[in-house]
Amino acid sequence: MSVSKSETVASPLKAKQEKNLTEIQTGEPNFFQKAVDFLTEVKVELKKVTWPTRKQVTGTTIVVIIFVFVVAAFLGLFDFGLAKLVQVVLT
Repeated sequence: MSVSKSETVASPLKAKQEKNLTEIQTGEPNFFQKAVDFLTEVKVELKKVTWPTRKQVTGTTIVVIIFVFVVAAFLGLFDFGLAKLVQVVLT
C-alpha cells in the first residue's frame, strides 16, 4: 500500500480539522466562552458577599494605623536600646 505525497502533506491538516470538529461536537467551550462564564460567575459570587459598612471600614482602618505606629515605636526604641548597648560594649 503506497501513500502519495499529497496524502502525506494533507494528513496534518486533516488531523487538525478532525480535532476541531471533535471539540465542536463534544461541546467544549472555547477560551473566550470560558472567560465569559468565569466573569459571570464572579459577578454572581460578589453579589453574595456581605460588604462592611463605611463606619466599619473606617474603624478598622484607624485601628490598623494605630497598631502600626505602636509597633514602629516599639521597634524603634528596641533598636535604639540595642545600638546603645553595642556602643557601651565596644567602647
